[in-house]
Amino acid sequence: MIASVLNVLEPQDVDKIHAASLELLWETGVRTGARGRDILLSHGGRDRPGGLTGLPPELVEKALAGNRPFSLRSASRGEPLELLAGRRHVHNFGSAPLIVDAPGVQPRPSTLEDLIRSFRVLERLDVCDAVYPLVTPTDAPASLARVVSAAAAFLNSGKPAGIPVLDGRETDAAIRLLEAAQGGPESVRREPGAMIVLSPISPLTFNDDCVEAMQASAGRGVPLLSLPCPILGLTAPMSMAGGLTTQNMETLAFLTLLRLIDAQAKVVYGARLGFANMRSGLHMDGRPEKGLLGAAAVQLARKYGLPSDVYGMATAGHDANDVQTGYDKAFGALQAMLAQADFASGLGCLSHARVTSLELLAIDAEMYRMTKKITAGVQVDEESLAKEVIGQVMAGGGDFLGCRHTLKYVRSGEIHQSSLDRQLTHEKWLEAGRPGVGDAARAEVDRLLSLEDEIPDNQAVVETWREIAAEMGHKDYRPQLKLGPAASLRPGSRDAAR
Repeated sequence: MIASVLNVLEPQDVDKIHAASLELLWETGVRTGARGRDILLSHGGRDRPGGLTGLPPELVEKALAGNRPFSLRSASRGEPLELLAGRRHVHNFGSAPLIVDAPGVQPRPSTLEDLIRSFRVLERLDVCDAVYPLVTPTDAPASLARVVSAAAAFLNSGKPAGIPVLDGRETDAAIRLLEAAQGGPESVRREPGAMIVLSPISPLTFNDDCVEAMQASAGRGVPLLSLPCPILGLTAPMSMAGGLTTQNMETLAFLTLLRLIDAQAKVVYGARLGFANMRSGLHMDGRPEKGLLGAAAVQLARKYGLPSDVYGMATAGHDANDVQTGYDKAFGALQAMLAQADFASGLGCLSHARVTSLELLAIDAEMYRMTKKITAGVQVDEESLAKEVIGQVMAGGGDFLGCRHTLKYVRSGEIHQSSLDRQLTHEKWLEAGRPGVGDAARAEVDRLLSLEDEIPDNQAVVETWREIAAEMGHKDYRPQLKLGPAASLRPGSRDAAR
């Protein structure tokens, strides 16, 4: 068996990026609001030209010294989700404002019901290890959209969740909901069932909202996923090495600020370094460089002893059945898996992360299964070498079809068995009406949605959600956060039509 690790940087290159990051953080500094500036200046930081604040290298190194492995709680799997163990976990992308109900149908604004259905599909996809709000519930009050998404996550999935927030108020709300879901603060501190997703503003800007979110998480044991999103040529240098240095500086500054607020804080090294079409200014997805940049970020995270989270399945494609969507996602997923990222994202991503579909979740899950199979390598031991079996068959003049060894390896998954593709002759495929992977994915999603909801009701989460909604000025907003078996079927599905 091979240990598949894609290293796109030489060890000395990793050290160069680290050294450049420390130098620039001190000599040039970062932009902060009043809160961040006060924290840094009180710990040896200094004012720099342009209203920036420099971080002493020793302060950053001290923050890095506090990194420790940790795991996330997975209620649905009954076991912890270990990080920094080379396990290659997968989660979906999130916050799409548009969703497609069926191939060829115009995208429409996503709703809270779409979000709940997506959680039910993601909960049942074996390859999906953690769930993020796939869509933005555009029918919810804008000030509550992220908080109601967190409540829906905890009520409709038992997998670890990633909860995006903008400020301290949303961070506090998300952690209160998590504590209600897990049975109290102590359970969360022991083994949290979610991560808070927080993005500084590129380049190198940590406003008061960002710092308030860090302060709201202090002492509560919930990991923070640092998710800077610099863009080559716009909010980062055009060179890949310069972009990596900018992203690394943002991550190290995030870590340092957070550890000054909470010395025991858990951090995930997130990487969403992208690039733009320099003619139009539009963000581009699906290029091979995106996978390269993600793999490089994994190496930097590994140097620091931090779990990594990279964008595996980015695409510029606009249709789940388009060949471009397939090759964009396949190459991105393969690079993330080969690099041994702790988390690879992108399940369900379409059209530069603005659109999604439930069918695409099933298709992307199958591609991740295939990439995991590729990166697992070939197991070679005494049993798999099959010397005795070969000898017996050759001496008897038969074949291997009836051997117990054959049956065992068929059942153990030696050969990947796809749930979506159809191994038909060309004639049989024509007779069947030319079915495609999209047809199989649609049937699979219908099947997953028709299954009984196994996530138990949690009144503590409901009551906490209502308290938070009232505190935010929406006490009369009481949407349905769980769907019954019949209501779980999506618009346009074959079963719903019956």
